[in-house]
Amino acid sequence: METIGKTVRSCGPLRLASLVGVVGLGLGCPIGGLIFVGPPNCTIPGFCGDSGNILFSTDGSSLGEIRASGGIATFLGFDGGTTHGFAFANIAADLRVFIATDGGLADFSGTQFDDFGRLIEIPACPEMGDIAISGDGTAVVSCPSKGTLVKIDLIAGTAVEDFSCCGDAGSGFAPFAVAVSANGVVVAGTDAIEVFDLQTGEFLMTVDDSDVDGVTAYDDYAFASDGNLLVSASGAGILEFDAVSFEFVRVLIPPGTPGLEASAAIAFDNDGNLVVGSGADGSVRRFSSMTGELIEEVIGPNISIEFIEVRP
Repeated sequence: METIGKTVRSCGPLRLASLVGVVGLGLGCPIGGLIFVGPPNCTIPGFCGDSGNILFSTDGSSLGEIRASGGIATFLGFDGGTTHGFAFANIAADLRVFIATDGGLADFSGTQFDDFGRLIEIPACPEMGDIAISGDGTAVVSCPSKGTLVKIDLIAGTAVEDFSCCGDAGSGFAPFAVAVSANGVVVAGTDAIEVFDLQTGEFLMTVDDSDVDGVTAYDDYAFASDGNLLVSASGAGILEFDAVSFEFVRVLIPPGTPGLEASAAIAFDNDGNLVVGSGADGSVRRFSSMTGELIEEVIGPNISIEFIEVRP
């Protein structure tokens, strides 16, 4: 992997590295212990990300970008910590990327690599697993160690509430991956797929997976444009569930398919295809979300991928 940049210094609990390959400008620690050295704008070629590029997190140490033109670069580097999920959102017509960290939600420009905004501290969720964002700017983060979910108003930059969910979801509820649908439904869970209402935090149901064979864990979730839920399930491949009833529809991509030998991260690209990042060898593949057929194998980082997203 090409690493463009370095960690400059630590100003707090979170250390980040900027995407810098030349002498940078502007040292400082203006927000939440975050520091960057980098160009002041997008005038230098290669310092702004393009729509459709694939971003991925690894073992909690970095956020990388696979460029459509070829090659991989380190977008952000993390010094220690646990695995971090991330998600894109348009906030006041500005594309942002929010990264779940041990210190809170780090808010950066979704296109200009060195442009950060703030660190949203979430005391109720000191160790975050993943983040999902609805169209109105409401985020949900998973807190595996506390067995809960927390709703966050990204525009105000404040935590709204813990979901009143998790006792009904079972004493073993330990959410890691989380997803939000266009109609305000939240899904989360590792041992089972639990469904909640985004507005109220109310627990709605546990998805019936009795027709699914071989599942050892639910690793990641993504809602398709038609509302159906796609699930990456260790031991069972990529599964599809109905948008309304959450009844099992089919196995879209069978277990044992290259890239699905272990846990896999999933996301939709801007054409509606499914992008799959391997938790085993770090390979990245693109599949048809209609037929499950392989479209292409994309250059990957060759290290375990935890989360994957496509820049809008």
